[in-house]
This record gives sequence, structure tokens and C-alpha cells, in this order.
Amino acid sequence: MAERTRELTTANQQLAANARALQAKQEEFRDFVYAVTHDLKGPVNAILLTADLLAQRDGAGLDAESREELDRIVRLAGATEDMIRDLLDLFRITSLSEDPEWVELSRVTEAAVERLRPQLLAKHARVEVNGLPRVWGQPSKLARVVANLLDNAVKYVPAGRGRIEIAGGLENGHVVLTVRDNGIGIPEPYRHSIFDLFVRVPPDEQLVEGEAVPGSGVGLNVVKRIVETHGGTVSVDSAARAGTCFTVRLPAGPLP
Repeated sequence: MAERTRELTTANQQLAANARALQAKQEEFRDFVYAVTHDLKGPVNAILLTADLLAQRDGAGLDAESREELDRIVRLAGATEDMIRDLLDLFRITSLSEDPEWVELSRVTEAAVERLRPQLLAKHARVEVNGLPRVWGQPSKLARVVANLLDNAVKYVPAGRGRIEIAGGLENGHVVLTVRDNGIGIPEPYRHSIFDLFVRVPPDEQLVEGEAVPGSGVGLNVVKRIVETHGGTVSVDSAARAGTCFTVRLPAGPLP
């Protein structure tokens, strides 16, 4: 029995050492990716500035094909800049250390709506907020969950008749938060992967008012990461041209 106990103790110690080594490697890799991503900002900004100078200086003398290629450079560099910004934001928000506390979802939602007021006014979109409880968690991260889901909804609702409903409640020991919109919906083939990093519906398959919706495929992944670190789940229910509903379930109180 004593020998078996020693073997188990040694095995547990080895597992703990392996876990620490793996965590150190993961942190090293994360720091490396963050540094590389941050360093890419300079070259991308230089490309955008150069393209802008070319357009101002020589734009009038370019033929249609050259002008189209220059516009394409600007679009691609702009999309890359957005992706870099969102990646840096992902690293920042997911690595942020915060003590958990009781978070009033109504206040968090009010702040998110206020920040997106210009976009909401531009689209004449209406937001309804109903029955939001409080939840135990990290305030900044939970605020980001609400902000990202609301931002996503605003992008995809139609101008002039957009409607977004944010509601909450308690269900089987969990706080349930739903963000529902009457936007264009998510095509069925993409619903299972919409929370994966960099996954987006192809622009030509998800037009709003005939225009492609900008984005990098990072925002919903941030939502998923934050929710899961809080011991919760996030899911989506959607139908093409019939709106989308995101549902977040979080433990109602501190985890044991």
C-alpha cells in the first residue's frame, strides 16, 4: 500500500509539473503572437498611408483598372488593420485579471447601448431592454460580452426598421441573457462555426442593404472565451432572413 501511495504521489507531482510547463509554454506562445501582431501595425499603417498619398497625388491620372487595384489595396490593408486591432483586443481582454463581483447586467447594457448610440441612430434601430438580473463575474469581461453581442446585432439589422431585444432571467440556477434581432440571420452552413476565431460568413452571402458588413471574425470568439471562463455557455438560433438570437447562460452565483 505504501509503495502504491508513493507511486501515485510521484505521478501526481509529474502531472503537476507537466501542467506548469505546458502553461508556461502557452504563455510564451501567447506573448510571442501578441508581439508579432503588435509589430504588424506599423507596416500595415505604412501601406495605408502610401496608398492614400498615391490616390491624392496620382489618382486623377490613373486609368480605371489601376484605380480599382489601388482601391483594392486600401480595402485589404484596412481589413488587415481591423483584424490586428481586434486580435490585440482579444489578447488584452482575455488576459485581463479581475476580481469577480456582482455585476448588474442592466447597467452594463445601458453603457453598451450608449457607446453604440451613433450606430443605432444612423440605422434608426430600436433597442428594447427587459428584466436583466445581476450576475457574479468579472465586470469588464461581462461588459465586453454584452457590447460585442449588441454590436453584432446592430451591424446586421435593416436600416429604418431594425429591432434589437435584450432580455434576461433566471433558469435552473443560471442567469440567462438573450440578444435577439430582426436582421438578415446566419446561413445554416455557418451556424456551427460562427464562434470560431476568424470565421465569418462570406461577405457576398450576408449583405445588408446591398452592402458587405465589415468585421474580422474575432468578436464572437471573444464572447465565447469569456463566457466559458465564467463557467457558462453561449449558443445561437438563427434563420436566413429571419433574425438571430444569441443566448448566454452563466452561473447565477459564485462557483463552488
